Amino acid sequence: LSTRDSSCRFSPDLCSRVTLINFTVTPGGLQSQCLSLVLKSERPDIDAMRSDMLKLQGEYKLRLTQLEKMLLQSLTEGSGNILEDDKVIASLEQIKTESSEVEAKIEQQSSVHDQVLEVTRFYEPLAAACSRVYFA
Repeated sequence: LSTRDSSCRFSPDLCSRVTLINFTVTPGGLQSQCLSLVLKSERPDIDAMRSDMLKLQGEYKLRLTQLEKMLLQSLTEGSGNILEDDKVIASLEQIKTESSEVEAKIEQQSSVHDQVLEVTRFYEPLAAACSRVYFA
C-alpha cells in the first residue's frame, strides 16, 4: 500500500495491522544529506571528525541522563535526614565528579565543533543548490 497523497488518513484498525513508513523528502533533509555526501567526498577527515563528534555528544548526553537518574535514585533511597546519610553523600560526590568530567569533555568538543562548523559553512551553498535543483 503506497500513496503520494500527503493528506490521506488511515483508520485506526488499518494502522494497527500495518507499519507506516514516511518517505517524505524535505528540503532541509535533502540539504543535510547532500552536505554529508559532499563532505565525505571532498573532506573525509572533517566528515570523520563530524561523525565522531556527533557520536560522542550523544554518549555524553546519555551519561548525563544516567547520572541524573542515579542522583534521583540515591536521594529517594535515602532514609531520614539526607545530610546525615554517609552513603547518600558519597554517591552525590561521585555523581558530581563524574558529571563535571563529562561537562569538561563536552567543553573540549566545542573546539572540534567550531572547526567542523567552519568547513561545513563553506559547503552549505552547494548543498542548498542541490536541494533547490531537486525541488525545482
